[in-house]
Amino acid sequence: LAVCTVALAACASPSTGAGPSASTPTMPGASSSLIDNGWVGRDLLGAPLADGSRLSLRFGANGRLAASAGCNRLSAAYRLEGDQLQVVPPMISTRMACPAPLAEQESRFLAFLGSVTRHAVDAAGRLVLTTAAGDAQRFDPEPAPR
Repeated sequence: LAVCTVALAACASPSTGAGPSASTPTMPGASSSLIDNGWVGRDLLGAPLADGSRLSLRFGANGRLAASAGCNRLSAAYRLEGDQLQVVPPMISTRMACPAPLAEQESRFLAFLGSVTRHAVDAAGRLVLTTAAGDAQRFDPEPAPR
């Protein structure tokens, strides 16, 4: 919950102009299947998700990540170089009051995203994000809208 509070407090502060901008470009050679495609997580690091929720990610070509853990919408800059991936703080978020299970899930998801160091798309077409500690989270491609 402290990670969530810190991340939310960051969006209340005006930008100083320091650090990466919203238009941080992705690096040449970035996986084309990663960019501008939706990704859906069905669990969080092996733990079941809160009832009726899902994790979602979209890496924009403009260097912005959009995400959700089932309650608030999250956004941050990101950097790609080869298989290296860094979500650049601060992560900003809407401030909806979330039920306790979703708030905890969101806090864990924020902490995970902040520690991601690598990405890959596996042979089954799933996105795999991995931390330096070896924690891995898989995301399925988001189904196309009907």
